[in-house]
Amino acid sequence: MKKILLVSVLAFGLAACGDATADVEAEEAPAEEVAAVEPAGTAIDGGSSVGTYRITDEDGSVSTYDARADGTVVSTNADGTEETGTWRQESPEMWCDTLDGQETCYDEAVDENGVWTSTNRSDQTLSTLERIES
Repeated sequence: MKKILLVSVLAFGLAACGDATADVEAEEAPAEEVAAVEPAGTAIDGGSSVGTYRITDEDGSVSTYDARADGTVVSTNADGTEETGTWRQESPEMWCDTLDGQETCYDEAVDENGVWTSTNRSDQTLSTLERIES
């Protein structure tokens, strides 16, 4: 009987220590950090901001712009060179990206004919956008 009691006390003690250890570990463990990714917004055309776009500049050069859900972007210029960076959107009417360390913001609009334009706030150049895929 003493052995059963001793085994029961030890088992109970170990169980209590195990729970206490788990509680201490749970208290000491840092909270899991959540990535600070903003949800995708709505583009001026009413679709998701995330997607691939064809951009035609005033001089007729065409580039491709891939805005990804994680806030990164890959821009493929007309000559095939790629620039990578990040993008953010204040509203459907304002888009900003940072490519090669330089932030540029754009005013977005859709005219009465449904043509989507983007005006560079720095130099006022105008580009036409077309959604290739969402």
